[in-house]
Amino acid sequence: MQVKYNRPVRTCVGCGREKDKNTLLRFVSVQSHLVLDARQNKPGRGAYTCRSKSCIQAALRRNAFARSLHQSVTVDTNSIYSALQKWNNVSNH
Repeated sequence: MQVKYNRPVRTCVGCGREKDKNTLLRFVSVQSHLVLDARQNKPGRGAYTCRSKSCIQAALRRNAFARSLHQSVTVDTNSIYSALQKWNNVSNH
């Protein structure tokens, strides 16, 4: 008999695909500003995207972050993309 371990699954707000939570990026609202939660330990509701710029752009176009977080958020795309780039450089090493 095979033992099945349940792993947390989340849905990308950009593309809608379900993936393992650990393979997605988590974003949270801190004082109504969208921030990347790289360690996935900040309190509160989170919105998840794939680790690609295209999924983040799709989520921004569709206003999916605000909808998923249940509040309006201010998004600084430059800081989000720079955090994504730094995070991808760190996680690839």
